[in-house]
Amino acid sequence: MAVKLNFTTPVTVYSPSTAGEDVLLTYPRIVELTHSGEHNGTLLAIGETLEVPFYKVFRSTDGGETWNYISEVKEQLDPELISNWQPHIYELPCDLGDLPAGTLLASGCTRDKRVQEVTKMCVWKSCDIGETWEEISVVDVGGRIDHGMYEPFLICDEDGTLVCFYSDETEVDDVHGQRLIFRTSKDGINWGEKKYVLAPKERRLRPGMITVAKADNGKYIAAYEMVAIPGHPVYVKIADSLTDWGDPEDFGLLVKSTDGKILSSTPCCEWIPYGDSADGAIIVTGWRNVDGTSKTGSDLFISLDMGKTWEALDNPLPYEFPAKHRYGYSPALLTSADKKSVFYMNSVPWEGNTQDRVRGKYVFTKLTLE
Repeated sequence: MAVKLNFTTPVTVYSPSTAGEDVLLTYPRIVELTHSGEHNGTLLAIGETLEVPFYKVFRSTDGGETWNYISEVKEQLDPELISNWQPHIYELPCDLGDLPAGTLLASGCTRDKRVQEVTKMCVWKSCDIGETWEEISVVDVGGRIDHGMYEPFLICDEDGTLVCFYSDETEVDDVHGQRLIFRTSKDGINWGEKKYVLAPKERRLRPGMITVAKADNGKYIAAYEMVAIPGHPVYVKIADSLTDWGDPEDFGLLVKSTDGKILSSTPCCEWIPYGDSADGAIIVTGWRNVDGTSKTGSDLFISLDMGKTWEALDNPLPYEFPAKHRYGYSPALLTSADKKSVFYMNSVPWEGNTQDRVRGKYVFTKLTLE
């Protein structure tokens, strides 16, 4: 396959030099505005920062060259809960109920402090390019840490229906353990019944952390980890519809390179045009390689045949694994609006670290393939 990966000089989005005492900067997500008139091209990012009980939002108006910390997304419907797990950010491409195209949505898992009582999938809106946020709905409610729900991902279907994918562990006492499910909404407020992407009968398997990308050939790609399989390998599933993923017991395709490398944990996937084939290129990244020996975190895995075969390329934002501060945990990929590059954001070691003070920072780059 011999794909060559190019990338721009990495830029710091947020670090302890601007964040004060923040240590665990993980789980970033990015959106590029394309339905917001004069603000089109603006980049926004959201991240998980466990030292504070809210999500932090960052903005770039120059294509990712510089970033500013602009706002927080806080639990408002139940102020006693904490909103700092597993955020996602999305721009509506069309009107959704009373929400006009261009409305920003954030989603995330809110919970009690010790995660002993409740977990919720919540949605916020912003109508001012991320400056302020209003909590508008609860997609679903779960229980404590081992009976909860986690890791939402928002995307609109072909007809403009909003789909929220997430990990559901509420049926762990039934036949199944954790499942990958989705619910749909026509207004961002009311949500339909849950349906399954992946629901293995074997309770221990525990698939999680789903992300979804759309290809120009009409296919959808879902990437997720299989936690209870040794090494937590990543799989992808290909579908013709965002709301029909076929047999929920079908694991999909293992992300394994032709030279034997296997991607592990916290995946994120994207699709970008490549060459003359309608298949283009799927890019998947994660936290590490299965064997855990990588000195640059996980490789970037590229497929030119819709997930059948993969090539592993060096990560342009290096970090060592393991690290107690979870560098590289749940990175972000997003294909640019012009589909010429893929935005990549991850957490890496801060250059100001000492033996006693070890912290991370968010870093951004643009990837291109040749």
